[in-house]
Amino acid sequence: MTNRKITHQPIDPEIEALAAHHGHNREAVLEILTELDGRGRLNSATITDTARALGLPPHRVYGMATFYSMLSLEPRQNVLRVCDGPVCWLRRATR
Repeated sequence: MTNRKITHQPIDPEIEALAAHHGHNREAVLEILTELDGRGRLNSATITDTARALGLPPHRVYGMATFYSMLSLEPRQNVLRVCDGPVCWLRRATR
């Protein structure tokens, strides 16, 4: 048994508002992460708060944030994406 004091860290009000806007639905995690990334606020602290607000394990939310190339934990500007997938190829996107 330890004598460590457990402190409660409140969830960021902005993230709590986003979670409430989506009805605290676990399936809305990608939408919330996308909104945070668009505001330039996607980092490990906001990922942990998002997980807590939605009742998910933080490692799952972190896995989603690092898996999708449209999300970035580092600030970035002027991202240009070129579609080279089969759908774009069939639509003759090379022209």
